[in-house]
Amino acid sequence: MLVFSAEDNSSLVIKNNAFFNALMKQELTGYAIASNIFSGTSKSSSHLPEHHFIKVGTDLILLIDQGGVLYKAYTITDSLIRFKRINKNQHGIDATRSYVYSINNELYIQGGYADGQNNGTLKTYNRKTNHWEIIPLNKQVIHQYKPFELIWLDALTEKILVPFQAIVNDGIIEDNKLITDKKTYSLDLKTSTWSMIGKINKKTLEILNNIQFKIDYDNGILVSSKDIVYLIDFKTNQLMQMNQDLSAEIIERIKSSKYIYAIHDKLYSLDATQAKYDSILIDKSNFSIASYSVYDDFSNFYYPLIPIGIMLMGGIFLSRRRKKTTTTQKNTADGKIDEVVFTEAEIALIELLLTKSKKNKTAVISEINYVLGIKDKNTGLQKKVRSETINSINEKVKTNLQSEELIIQSIRSEIDKRYLEYLIKKEAIKEVENMIK
Repeated sequence: MLVFSAEDNSSLVIKNNAFFNALMKQELTGYAIASNIFSGTSKSSSHLPEHHFIKVGTDLILLIDQGGVLYKAYTITDSLIRFKRINKNQHGIDATRSYVYSINNELYIQGGYADGQNNGTLKTYNRKTNHWEIIPLNKQVIHQYKPFELIWLDALTEKILVPFQAIVNDGIIEDNKLITDKKTYSLDLKTSTWSMIGKINKKTLEILNNIQFKIDYDNGILVSSKDIVYLIDFKTNQLMQMNQDLSAEIIERIKSSKYIYAIHDKLYSLDATQAKYDSILIDKSNFSIASYSVYDDFSNFYYPLIPIGIMLMGGIFLSRRRKKTTTTQKNTADGKIDEVVFTEAEIALIELLLTKSKKNKTAVISEINYVLGIKDKNTGLQKKVRSETINSINEKVKTNLQSEELIIQSIRSEIDKRYLEYLIKKEAIKEVENMIK
């Protein structure tokens, strides 16, 4: 059994074994070894919360997820490994449900879950200052974190792939539902730039939404879903399925592991109870290639449509002109606009206010800033965007309902009268719901 002990506030000691001895000699390409391997089973030691081991260059690093606390192995003997704390951050950094990896001897944590919501921030450990620092990105892409982090590092090209987004905000979204964006994104770590590269295949999404474990390897991820093992190869955009009998054997061995990592076609594991070191061969000849891809590549998707698009451009232009005339005539005849078009930001705000108003609650400014994507902007810009979005919604609804009343109303906070809170009029909830269906 793996045993941790704390010598003082800044040191930890673990028992050494064949697994860690082999790990120190391996070329582990940037991937961390998590303590939570198999869904539904607790693998954390009673002495230590959820954590990751990771090789950064030749150093063995231990990351305690909660608080982002880092320890570095400084003495390794046949029987013990002594770790010393190296980072100085005391507050504000949390690696819970983060994706942990290493590139060019630098340590990164991406995304995570804290304060009731997940995020897409990228942090790196600055060895000169011994602090975690945030790396600015062109946008925030949020990977699914539960039960496993659905995100993958291509260490060779220094890119991150997120097959789809799954956004959680327990304080806002009714019944803790996920907001799923099915687009596939790639992050170039050299330029800190996210790009959309495709859309997750529907069948692949079903598999990834029900996985029992996830292990990174050099071409993608190894997962199991409904007791079948799959290799999801992001580089070739192929999904491969293992036969049922072999899947059961692999799942059982992974289920009994405390730690596990992959190098090429082999899994290396440490048994959870006996501290036994083992390896498992993942033979690709035991897999069959699925008839569908992991994600639909947008570059391949759009190309065949170009000739059709050119042929239809003239017809679409004329159709849009006729449609505009028809809408105007209908508006003149019955005094009511047939359709109201809201922007994505307006719909997000309306959905927030509807959720709150149905429960006789109000939305506070921080919640509105979050759904409008401006929570990290300066106060002046936040106020401007909030005001413009609310005014735009009110004007569109007023025109549609032929009413002079503002559909989104503000009231003073009962806690602090300096601040406003927002709601949708109770008698208008049904009508507003119908507009965004």
